[in-house]
Amino acid sequence: MVGTMSAYLLKDSGKKILLLEKNKEEKNATAKSTGKISYLQKDIYQKLEKYHDKETCRNYFNSQYEAMEEIVNIIKKEKIECGLEKVDTYLFTIEEKNKKKIEKEKKILENFGVECFSSDSLPIPYPIHSAFYVKDNYVFYPFEFLKELRKIVSKKITIKDKTLVTNIKKKENYYLLTTDNGNYKAKKVMVATHYPFFLIKDLIPLRAYVKQEYITTGKIKEDYQFSAINIEKETESIRMDHHRLFYIGKSNKCTDKKWTTTNIQKNESMVSSHFQLSEMNSYMNQDLITNDSLPFIGSVDKDENNIFIASGFNAWGMTNGVLASMILSDIILGKENPYENLFRVKRMSLMGTLQMMMNGILEAKAYLKNIFYQPKKIYKVKMNGKSYYVYVDENHQRHYIETKCPHLKCNLLFNQEEKTWDCPCHGSRFDMDGNLLESPSKKYIGKEEKE
Repeated sequence: MVGTMSAYLLKDSGKKILLLEKNKEEKNATAKSTGKISYLQKDIYQKLEKYHDKETCRNYFNSQYEAMEEIVNIIKKEKIECGLEKVDTYLFTIEEKNKKKIEKEKKILENFGVECFSSDSLPIPYPIHSAFYVKDNYVFYPFEFLKELRKIVSKKITIKDKTLVTNIKKKENYYLLTTDNGNYKAKKVMVATHYPFFLIKDLIPLRAYVKQEYITTGKIKEDYQFSAINIEKETESIRMDHHRLFYIGKSNKCTDKKWTTTNIQKNESMVSSHFQLSEMNSYMNQDLITNDSLPFIGSVDKDENNIFIASGFNAWGMTNGVLASMILSDIILGKENPYENLFRVKRMSLMGTLQMMMNGILEAKAYLKNIFYQPKKIYKVKMNGKSYYVYVDENHQRHYIETKCPHLKCNLLFNQEEKTWDCPCHGSRFDMDGNLLESPSKKYIGKEEKE
């Protein structure tokens, strides 16, 4: 989202733009999104008031609203067919004790000028205690949106797919980007990844954590069109797209994860208790959650604006992804942006500092817990001084992968449901043969290095 949107906003600037993409197209976090374009984000506003101040809270709301308008305007201007629809969006609680939190979030939004409507039910038969909803949020299909946007962008800039950047090195007056598909020089670099692994990596692992969410989708007979999310810590998110349901009911920090299969089964069981679904399918998505509830968007240079990151969108990648593109494009063009200071990368807060210590403890625990991990039906071998796990598939073909994640050497866990190898510390993921699926790792770890 960030890379393509930034390219779109900069395509007429007269600057020479190069978009490097690890995959052919973005098919990881963005394609797995439930596609909500919303400023209604659980209890985010009372959190920001508590951990920051009212001005920060108001600025964050304004940023989300402007990002929402930006994406809707682009879809309409470019006439992109991506299922865009305005929907009622609900914030609900399933517990009576959280009714006051619902009322507080509603009051904050009303003070911002948002028209909110109280409710004691959702449009579908689903047990809740209380709720409110707004009428000016949207849903769409982000992969379809980006696919069409890439066609527009590609007419004016160069796009290099299947090009993984493995190193960025500062030279005298430019940056040298090393990739698995050649080297490139650039005066300004924007690193828009799920996890900013090239820069300040010694700080990011402690200033954020990876959250894993389990999404179940399927068809129902009834026709509904709305979205909803609860205010409880354990997320329940619903998007109804006419006859298709998207449901998130289980989530965890990646440091807590042992078996993805178990959480997917629980999620499917929860869905089945409320809905009769056909063509049911489940998968996992990952989000980077920052300690202070604000994304990392901005420069990481000490003295000048030449290298930037955009990450840590706290599970709201549609609005925050577009917002990051708007902020960074303005900075590159020498324009002022009202939200540049709000999301600065090097900010610190009391809440963030306390959470840094907790993240360090959890990551150390995950590292130690899995040192001697031995997956079932998979054996371990040593070759050429390296340790490998060997997975034998249903066709009796062997798949080799190094046992440790290259990022910070955490022991990999096998994801039985999706047939991937996952890092329990920072969320790197690999396929059965060691090909990189998700950062912060940046290399292939199969049996032999690729040429």
